[in-house]
Amino acid sequence: MVYTTMTTNQMIDDLLTDDYASWTYSQAEILAEHIEDFADETDWEWCRVAVRCDYSGYKNRAEAESMYNLAEDELEDHTTVLECADGQIVIQDF
Repeated sequence: MVYTTMTTNQMIDDLLTDDYASWTYSQAEILAEHIEDFADETDWEWCRVAVRCDYSGYKNRAEAESMYNLAEDELEDHTTVLECADGQIVIQDF
């Protein structure tokens, strides 16, 4: 098996060109940075399909809480929450 090391920008580009996902640039950036940090600690192989299946992006926290029928500030009790600078969030689906 051949492995290649990807930069953060390559991961962002790969996420943004996925026809079956609808990541914004902010969401793709925070997700790529998170995966880069995570991959440093484990033996993780990049797969945008797996990323698409494991994470979801939302325009804000309230939208995600509504999707899971959670009260305000309960997301972190259930999953990983990645906050973008512009208020968008990405969560690991649960």
